[in-house]
Amino acid sequence: MTGYQEFPEIIDALVTTLTEADELSGVTVVDGPLEEPGHDSIAVGAAADPEEPGLEIVSETADLAGQRDRRTATVRLLLTADGGELAQARRRLYELVDGADAAVRRTPDLGGAVARARLTELAVWQGRHGTGFRVGAEADVEVDTWANRLRSA
Repeated sequence: MTGYQEFPEIIDALVTTLTEADELSGVTVVDGPLEEPGHDSIAVGAAADPEEPGLEIVSETADLAGQRDRRTATVRLLLTADGGELAQARRRLYELVDGADAAVRRTPDLGGAVARARLTELAVWQGRHGTGFRVGAEADVEVDTWANRLRSA
């Protein structure tokens, strides 16, 4: 593939992978940010701070002739879990993280959309929310793709 038109398909494939995972049954999985992250939710391509990127792409020359690029993209997942007790919310968040990790490990090519995908980083926060607690995390899913370079005429 050439250009960057594959990245919307990659996001779609990641949403599908997470939505279809048995471990995430009952979890709200959405493409892009949620207006109000809530109980048991995963937003694909979203960061905790709306000003932060949900997708970052790095492109490097992959061969000596400069004909192919290796693209590594980081797709952010924003995971949230609520609970009456902090420990309960924290446990549930890590169940969501484990479920997302298992889904990506089971389908590392995201149905043929990428060469490889894997969960690589996790940043967790916790706080009070309403009468209970909310625990959230940004998880990075790193994906590798290959692209032929566009040639000028």
